Amino acid sequence: METSRAEAISEQGRPLRRRLARIAIWVGGAVLAVLLLDLLGIPVSEWIRDLLKKIREVPPWAVVSGVVLQTLQI
Repeated sequence: METSRAEAISEQGRPLRRRLARIAIWVGGAVLAVLLLDLLGIPVSEWIRDLLKKIREVPPWAVVSGVVLQTLQI
């Protein structure tokens, strides 16, 4: 009975590793794409920095209000 329990636990761990590997591949691919585009002269990293600056300018009360309203809509 203990071998079947160990097999079940090991089978549950495999999909998690696969998902984490897929996430790592996607993140790595996105980083590689941004670096490649920057090398080609397309300022993607600057655009991302500007976007994050604009997002930080949004007041916290607006974010909380948006989350509350979206939650109420659901």
